[in-house]
Amino acid sequence: MERENFYILLDLSLDPPQTDPDVIKEAIKKKKAEWSKLRNHPTKGLQAQKNISLISEIEKVMLDPQLRAQELEAAKGVIKKGKESKYPEIDRHIDILMGKGYIAPEEIIKLANVHGLSQSDIQDRINRKKQEKFGHIDRAISLRMDKGYITEAEISKIAKRYSLTEKDVRGRARCPIKKNEKEQSDVKPRQIDKSLEKTINDNLKILGKSSLYDFLDLPESADLESLKAQAGRKKKELSNISKKDATVTAGNTLAGHCMTIFKNDESRNSYDISLARSRLASLDSDIDIAAIQGRIRPEYYDVLLQKAMEFGMDKEEANSYINAYCERKGYKIEKAPQKRKKQLIIGGTLAAAIIVITVAGFILSAIHQKQVRKYEFQTLMAKVRQQQEPENKLQLLGKYLTSHQSNEYLNKVEQEIKKIQNQIKEQKYAAVMAKADGFKEADAYEKAAQVYQQFIDNNPDSPYIKNAKEQITNMASLSENRDYEQLKTIMTDGAPDEKIAAARSYLKNYPKGRHKDQVSQVIDNMSGEYFIFIKNRLNECEKQENWDKSIELCNSYIDIYDNSHTDQLKQLLPKYEKHQKDTQAFAMLKKRAAAQGDDYQAAKQIYQDYLEAYPDTTVADDIRKELAQLDEWIQQKRINTAKKSIRDDLSLVNDRFVEKTKGVVLDRNTGLMWTLVDSSLTRPDECITYDMAQKYVKNLSYGGYSDWQLPTPDQLAGIYKNKPFFPGKASIWYWTSESYSSYSEGWHKIVDTVTGKNSTDWEIIRRDAAECGTVRAVRNPE
Repeated sequence: MERENFYILLDLSLDPPQTDPDVIKEAIKKKKAEWSKLRNHPTKGLQAQKNISLISEIEKVMLDPQLRAQELEAAKGVIKKGKESKYPEIDRHIDILMGKGYIAPEEIIKLANVHGLSQSDIQDRINRKKQEKFGHIDRAISLRMDKGYITEAEISKIAKRYSLTEKDVRGRARCPIKKNEKEQSDVKPRQIDKSLEKTINDNLKILGKSSLYDFLDLPESADLESLKAQAGRKKKELSNISKKDATVTAGNTLAGHCMTIFKNDESRNSYDISLARSRLASLDSDIDIAAIQGRIRPEYYDVLLQKAMEFGMDKEEANSYINAYCERKGYKIEKAPQKRKKQLIIGGTLAAAIIVITVAGFILSAIHQKQVRKYEFQTLMAKVRQQQEPENKLQLLGKYLTSHQSNEYLNKVEQEIKKIQNQIKEQKYAAVMAKADGFKEADAYEKAAQVYQQFIDNNPDSPYIKNAKEQITNMASLSENRDYEQLKTIMTDGAPDEKIAAARSYLKNYPKGRHKDQVSQVIDNMSGEYFIFIKNRLNECEKQENWDKSIELCNSYIDIYDNSHTDQLKQLLPKYEKHQKDTQAFAMLKKRAAAQGDDYQAAKQIYQDYLEAYPDTTVADDIRKELAQLDEWIQQKRINTAKKSIRDDLSLVNDRFVEKTKGVVLDRNTGLMWTLVDSSLTRPDECITYDMAQKYVKNLSYGGYSDWQLPTPDQLAGIYKNKPFFPGKASIWYWTSESYSSYSEGWHKIVDTVTGKNSTDWEIIRRDAAECGTVRAVRNPE
């Protein structure tokens, strides 16, 4: 079963065609979501599941420019076919509404809604019906021009037949109009020369056209200027075609005759008269064929009547003309027996009829059958010539072959089928050439070659396979020339790596190319230049520690050359590879360490274990940086834990101590502000002497304040020796702001210190300024 067209399935625009890949991807995404919701629907589920299974094929076709273009053309064909299937019913409705002579705008809207088409589509169909109607009128007028004029009575009859005014019909007449047949014409009607008429008709048969008007694709009522302009365009169009086959030659000849015949009214009227008489002569010939043994059977008469009406006669005129012609030729027209008469013949004279038929059959059968076969064949070929599409012609001819047993015309039919099939193959290959030429003009020779290859794959029996293969070879040659010219430009203006890349690409794409020796020599000559380029790039990569690129650069030279420069680069490779390996290992270490979360000790252990196992690793400094960072995080974690503990204890000291701002504790009894944590937490591994303690508070910026000081002994005693005590675990002792000079085997600085023990009994202990102590900074907000 043939799948649905993807343009239609995705509701994408055909005119103008939607070709934006991003828009198409979004449309596929939306449809996929829509189908997924419907996959369990009781009535729409199966179709939704089928559409989902097509997603990969939809993406393949719609995101490939060439396949998408083919899908677009197919979609247009589907839309066109859908419209055409509605035309018979639409035409019936138009005929009904046209009964009054016109169709109102509201009726056009109604027709569009009923048939699901746009108003412009309905209007186009109305215009087409009008043109068909005018075509019938023009043929009716043309048929009556054989005598060189048309009468008022004929004008009136045509107007009545087609529901038009006589004025409208007069406007389409291209010959003199007489009151009646008795009125004498001033000028005797003149046809075109017989030899010229034969030349025109022979060339029209080659093209399958019925007249010069049909050749120009214009109605017989077209004005002279339109005919001349179209003839000029046809002549120019055909002259530009380089391949001169029979159809092009015939078209050129006809275009030239059109320019001559439609030069003025006189020559045109001569052609119209010849055309009218030719049509009547064609009808006369058909009557002669139908007259077997001087008699025309009823079923043949009906066919002749229909053909005469197709030429532009009404039924009465057709009857009159055929009867008159038969009377002149002495043909007898057999009338179809009435029902009652048939019954009498069947009932009363059956035996006699059987005897007569039997005897006559033996005598006339051979002659009659031969004439019937000839007439059927001529009728078939006439219908074939009227068809525009080759497929329709083949269908008619094929039907004839299957419905007829061996006769003298089967071989001709088979030859005609073969001829049309060859024309189809020729047209198909011409279309392929046109498409490939489009790519060729854009220098896209590879795509042109793909078009020819696709033609070969899809048409293995085509007589043009050899031509297509030659074109593929030609495209390869053109592609090589294009790439070689581009290579020469790069060799002049490009960087060394661009030159090498372009040269190697040429050799890869064209291993047997015409210029392979020159290109190989270019690569050999560039060994020194390319080595200098590689060395400079390696210096940059080493600074950036881009070891992957360093290895790639070395290998790019080693793959091409084998010389002393190659040896130097080979010596560098182990170093770069070790750096690459260590860098990859370091990345893995970081990933494992990150996986430990806030267990910084575990993460630290991962780095320390690796450093112990590989002490000479090239990423040792990077590992030490990570360890330092982890130490900072461990310290910060310890500080945060201590802060939390102190904050938890603040609620137990009867609101004496409160956290005024983050990290700053206010003593409500004294109004002094203290740091939440002391230096034993912020600098646990440092020995803080008295001098360092002074610098510590001087440089301290904490809790939004920068005026921190060393506390006096009384201030420290106020928080550690008076209840409620300062919360949290305190250090053994703290530096104060009071210091003295003392001499003992030299001058020393002595500082008063206070213990951090929570006790109402306390004393000042004097310590050497060089000892290691702790600082709890204070500030007086006054």
